[in-house]
Parts: sequence; C-alpha cells; structure tokens
Amino acid sequence: MDGVLLVNGAPVHESPIGKDPAFFGSTSNLAEIVGRGAKRPVRHVALDRVRGHHDGLVRALCEARDEIFVADASIDDDLDRLAESARGAHDLVLVGSAGLARAVAVAHGQAAATACMPDGRAWLIVAGSRHPATRSQIARLEQAGVRGARLSEGCDADVGALVEQIKAGRPAFITTGNDTVSAVGAQRAIAMRLAELAAKVVDHSLPDLLVVTGGDTAIEVLRAIGANRIELHGAPSIGLGLGVAIVDSASKFPLLTKAGGFGAPDLFLSLLGRTT
Repeated sequence: MDGVLLVNGAPVHESPIGKDPAFFGSTSNLAEIVGRGAKRPVRHVALDRVRGHHDGLVRALCEARDEIFVADASIDDDLDRLAESARGAHDLVLVGSAGLARAVAVAHGQAAATACMPDGRAWLIVAGSRHPATRSQIARLEQAGVRGARLSEGCDADVGALVEQIKAGRPAFITTGNDTVSAVGAQRAIAMRLAELAAKVVDHSLPDLLVVTGGDTAIEVLRAIGANRIELHGAPSIGLGLGVAIVDSASKFPLLTKAGGFGAPDLFLSLLGRTT
C-alpha cells in the first residue's frame, strides 16, 4: 500500500522479517529498496491506478521500456489485474511473490490443480527459520507428540533417534536452538549444520517426505543431499511448493518447501492429517 510493503498491517522492517541480518535496513519502501543500485528509474503505481481502467493500466505497462514499476496490491484481485494487464507487455519481466506467480499462471491459462500430498507420515522436517510462524509450527508438532531435535552451540543432535522415528513411519523434526543470530555468515553456518544433519538422517533412512522451511536452509539441504534440480509438482496449499529433489536417475527425494514466515501454527499438523 502506497509503495510500502506491509506484514499484518505493519511495515515489514518492523516485523520479525526486518530482524533478519540480510534485510535491507530500516525501510519498507519498495521503490527505495528496489532502486538501490538500479540503473533504471523506479515508478510507483498506486492502488487506484491498478484498480482503474484496464486499458490505461495495459498502456502504462506496455510503455514502461526503461523503467521499474512498483505496483500496489492488497488483495488477490489486484494481482490478477496486474497479471492480466501485463500479458501484452512482452518485454516486461514480472517479479514478485507466489501470489503474483499464481495470478500470472491463471492469466496464461496455466494454473495447475492443487497437488496431492504423498502417502506416508515418515516426514523429516528441517526448520531453519527463526520466524515466529515457524517456531509456532514446530511447537504445535511437539505438543502433538512429534519427536525431534534442536541444534545447540557446539552440539549436534542424535541422528540415531531421528532415524528410528523415520523408520517407524513417524515424523521427526530438526530445528535450531534459541540462540540469537546477528550476522548473515552465522545464519548460513547454522543452515549448513542443519543440512549436514538432515543428509545423515536421509542416508540412514528413507523419509516419505523431506520438508524444509527457510530459504537458506532449503539451499543448504539440497546441496547436502547432492540434488541437482527440483521437479515441481505444484502447491498442496497456498505458499507451499511440492516436488521431487533429483540427485540422479536412481536417487530422488519427495520435497516440500515453505517460507519461514508463512503459515498458521497448525500447518504441519494439518498437512500430516492429509496423508494415509
């Protein structure tokens, strides 16, 4: 709204996302963030323009040869309007959230059906994000009796106990401790430790699904298991990506990814309830 990215009504830099060492500082103004280092001018497209006459928005997007547009959108219909209007602007590169990607797929007639969760509850959940949303999801798992392990400073979790859970057909999780991380390098080091532990569990068991939350953690987990690509199946729910991590022709791992700051506290429990 008004060029400012909001999370639950508050500027994003004042939210838990703003505490990430990799965040852009004390601003939530997208034109300012996107304009840093950009060689093209940045223009704000206000919400009344997005919701205005369709032909006017199409014309504006088609004429944006050397500009970067930052467009307001507060509901899905706004994203649908932008995606539909951008269809005729062949030189325009669309950048945004999963919500915009969905709108673009719909505009081009490529929207997929909701992906079905794989059978089996032997999930290995690797939660590297420290966002309160992910913390709440892990807490709900523990309250429901799902066993797991937390990494602490200088001490790794018991791989054997996690492997036993997976082999018994039950879900297990690995997550971070409560230590505060204030540097990007330290954050990546923790993601690498989580990934190494996850790879050891995968080596000694066969999870029905590898669930990873947090972008840094997902990258490191894919590297640790030797994956060279992901074959995407679709979204079992908004904001989730379900597919298969491919190592080679004989080694494939069902994979579900989730942004750290996304989802209700009972998200994992709800997804587990949709498996057989």
